[in-house]
Amino acid sequence: MMPSENRIGPIYLTPEELAAKTKMSLKWVRNQTQAKRIPGHVKVGRYSRYLLEEIEKYASSGTFLLPALPASNYLLKRAGRLLTGDRNGHK
Repeated sequence: MMPSENRIGPIYLTPEELAAKTKMSLKWVRNQTQAKRIPGHVKVGRYSRYLLEEIEKYASSGTFLLPALPASNYLLKRAGRLLTGDRNGHK
């Protein structure tokens, strides 16, 4: 279930929702979270949540998550484009 657009206040995503939104694997989201590379990450008890506004703002900046390895550049750029709705790599 994706967050409702009619909610008042901040919208938080679960790791599963973030993986679905970025079209990345859940394992990738967890690894990036552990490496502290995902903006808007908060812990609620033992659970991870991600502030949707921070994810979208960072994705629209064109610098969605700094790559851990040069080989991951393609996937990170792809995730940023998918979040912003830019499927052709143009702003």
